[in-house]
Amino acid sequence: MAHKLLILACLCFSFAVILTRNIYLTSLLSLLVTTNALLIKTSHNLLDRIKPLLVISLMVIVFQLLFNYSQTVESRLITGLLTAEKIYLLSLTVFLFTALVSLSKLIELLSFLPQQVRLMLTITFSLIPVIISEADKIILVQSSRGHNFRNINLFRSFLPIVIPLLHRSLRRAEQIATVLITRGYPDTNPD
Repeated sequence: MAHKLLILACLCFSFAVILTRNIYLTSLLSLLVTTNALLIKTSHNLLDRIKPLLVISLMVIVFQLLFNYSQTVESRLITGLLTAEKIYLLSLTVFLFTALVSLSKLIELLSFLPQQVRLMLTITFSLIPVIISEADKIILVQSSRGHNFRNINLFRSFLPIVIPLLHRSLRRAEQIATVLITRGYPDTNPD
């Protein structure tokens, strides 16, 4: 019962974050969620999760400033900050939720969904830690090859990580699809 209340609270919080237009409220929520995330002991380091979120948030702000010509510069900055905070908040909320609820409990909570949706969510939730582990391995390998990740150019710095990670993820997805087809899972045959 507690897990059902937790998922309901998480969903309500997510909808509230999406619908919020007040930057001060989202800043306060970001501070509260980050504080709660720091207090929870998890197997994954929170800073490792926050770093990519900060990079994505910075990119959202820059893109808003550079490409949104329908608004003034001040409103572009506020829109970029608001959008970046929403992405940060939603991602951190998912991290907290998955840290508090085991995968088996999560699948049990989603038992009202159709079987194919549950399978999709199960595969997605089980692959997230694998992809994070793969990214750590790729970073270690690229560092041993002498790659400098402190480069100012973000694209040049992260391209040696993104390309092998994308390749490994697609290869893993292809293997999962092959397994589903060979086991005769319904509606997986691309006829």
